[in-house]
Amino acid sequence: MDKQEWNGEGLPPVGTVCEIDCGLDDWERCEIIAHHNGKAIFHLKHNNSYYSAKHGYRPIPSLEDKVISEMVADTFVRGHGPLLYGRERIARMLYRAGWRKTKE
Repeated sequence: MDKQEWNGEGLPPVGTVCEIDCGLDDWERCEIIAHHNGKAIFHLKHNNSYYSAKHGYRPIPSLEDKVISEMVADTFVRGHGPLLYGRERIARMLYRAGWRKTKE
């Protein structure tokens, strides 16, 4: 059986490797090993622990997603006017158009 592609909605299917929100925007990679009572049971490999949660999961961010997050964070910190509205949408458009941040 092929592993299902999960779009981030609802509980991740059993066998999915994704991320779980551990609080304060601290995301940890986990593997979903079972479902029980409306929760996903997951394994955190780094400390060999098992937990369950109803929500707080997201797919593993792509390279594009990581770059977009950095671009949005940079515009927020520096406060460039037009990027304050729709920062993520604009950053994604710039990324897809080939824009890349260079070291100063």
